Amino acid sequence: MFLGMRNFVILCSMSIKTILIHGALGSAKQMQPLADMLGADVICIDLPGHGKLADDSVSYSIAAMGEEVLKHLDGPTKVIGYSM
Repeated sequence: MFLGMRNFVILCSMSIKTILIHGALGSAKQMQPLADMLGADVICIDLPGHGKLADDSVSYSIAAMGEEVLKHLDGPTKVIGYSM
């Protein structure tokens, strides 16, 4: 299921919250197979400049990417990512 306009996420099942972060040149969509295997409350986010957030008007800085991740932290959360 795809949600959001400027904040693109893919949500899967329900239980322990986990955020999956793609690598450079990736997108939330490429994390979907891992999200399906985890079988938990998983959020796959697109970082600024990637996937559904690929837009020339946004900052592609590491700080902007960190801010995007922080938007989804609202309690105990596992964060899994690679690259960058």
